[in-house]
This record gives sequence, structure tokens and C-alpha cells, in this order.
Amino acid sequence: MRTWRAACDFNGNARVFVPPGVYTLGETVFAGPCKGTHPVILDITGTLKAVPDVSEYSNFAWISFDNNPSCVHLPATLHFDGIKNGKIMRLKFVNSMGFHLHITNSYLVRFLVRFHGLTIDAPDQSPNTDGIHISRSNNMKLSRSVIRTGDDCVSIGQGSNNVTINKVTSGPGHGISIGSIGKLPGELEVRGFIVKNCTLRGTTNGIRIKTYAGANPNRALGMFSDIVMENVKNPIIIDQSYGDKTTEPSQVKISDVIYQNIRATTISAIPVQLMCSSRLPCQNVRRTDINLKHVSNAPITSQRVNANAG
Repeated sequence: MRTWRAACDFNGNARVFVPPGVYTLGETVFAGPCKGTHPVILDITGTLKAVPDVSEYSNFAWISFDNNPSCVHLPATLHFDGIKNGKIMRLKFVNSMGFHLHITNSYLVRFLVRFHGLTIDAPDQSPNTDGIHISRSNNMKLSRSVIRTGDDCVSIGQGSNNVTINKVTSGPGHGISIGSIGKLPGELEVRGFIVKNCTLRGTTNGIRIKTYAGANPNRALGMFSDIVMENVKNPIIIDQSYGDKTTEPSQVKISDVIYQNIRATTISAIPVQLMCSSRLPCQNVRRTDINLKHVSNAPITSQRVNANAG
């Protein structure tokens, strides 16, 4: 860490080099802010192995980079703000630096896209390249689209009401997400979302609700219906400790969420994880006609914490 500190404090081009070899490493924080205007390059040619004792980790991360005010917010390829009665059709996006399509502060927007009309392509190892991110928008419909990306295929953020996602094919990517919700003060609830008739292949997550730990008061409710997933790691997940750097429970209330007619093959032994807030447990989470199988026919189970689910 002395090398990192010296590089961080150097006002010029700096590189931290890890030579070939195998190194056992415990919890490590590369802390900023750094003094230089140039990025510090971390060049790892060796192999880093984590200390296996989980009690050695206090911040829910093995290696983290904190407090870097020089981080650049990646630009969205196409950004809509405050549109009304819009139709967005037959567009193709390739390798966006950030979100491919971002819609905010809009209502009565309908996506009338033929099956291959809206196509999004990005590598599966490209973080923060959400296919479509919707926030603070009402009465929206996204349909007949193909999304392959390195982050959420579709994410429905705070303040979005009556958003319908229909006949979307996704993968690779992080699946279809409600959230994240509750990161910042003043965020609005998410109500009336419908995700239906969608297919996900090879995604890390399938259908997910994610809220921040210690989040500000908020709410999420809606429905996932008629979903097919193939070779998905986490088909059904509620994560109320997303981005967890605090022990405070989330204050986002998840209620009246329906999962129905879900078919999935998974590579996980725990394909259903309902990890809800201890302060505001999930209420009225209903599951009907769920059929999940391991790709190798291994046993599977579910995990439920603070969830009133049937």
C-alpha cells in the first residue's frame, strides 16, 4: 500500500506494478483522492488470492477503490428528457460508453418496435452499459427488442410508474432489473411495473429487484409474468443490500410483487433469493407456477430472509 500511496500522491503519470507470482491478499482499499490529474494505472501480471477467512472483511468487498473525484460519468448514447407521446423505432446501438438508451422525466412514451427493430450490442464484460434505463417516467411500453450488453439489459429506476416490458430477448447481461432504488434522498417509488413474455439467455441475473442498504424511504410493486430463462445464474432475486457499505437496513418497502409462469434453467444451487430488509420486510410476494431446474440436474433450493412470500 505504500506503493499505491506514493503513486496516488504523485502529480504525474504513475503506475503500480504487481510482478509475476502468487500473492495472498486480504481486504484492500485503494483510497483517494489522488493528487495527480492523470489516472493511476494498476498493472497486475501476478495472481492475487483472497484470504479465505470471511471475518477479515469488514466492508463487503475484497478490493475496492474509494473517493476518486476524478471518475468520469460515462455518457449515454441516446438520452431523452421530458418527451411526450413519442415513438422510438428501428434503432441499433453498438458498444456505448455508458447507457445505450436513457429515458427520464417522460410520460406517455410507447416503444413500437418490431422484433429486430431495437437492437443493442455490447460486450458482456462492459460495466455500466445498461441497454435501456428508465427513470422518473410514466406509462411506458418497451416491446420486441433484442438486448445484449455487459450490465442490466433493462433497468427501471426511481419514479417510474406503469412501465411495461414485453417480448424482450436478453443475454448476455445482468438481466431485467427494478432499481437500483433508494441511493439518494428524495427518490420516488416504483409502481405498477409489468415484465412479461421475455426471454433471458446466459445472463448473470434474471428478474431482479435491487435497493440500497440504508436507503431512503421508498416503495416498489409490480409483476413478472411468462418469463423463460436459459442458463441463468440468479433467475429470481430480491437484493435489499445492494451496494452494501453500511449495516443499516434498507427503507425501501417491497410489496405486492407477483411472479407467475416462470421457466428457468440455472447454473446456481440457489436460484431464488429473496433477501429483504429487516426494517421493512417484503410483504405479499406471490409466486405461482414456477419451474426451475439446474442445468446438470443437481439439487436446488431457495433462500428467503425477511420475506412474506407465498
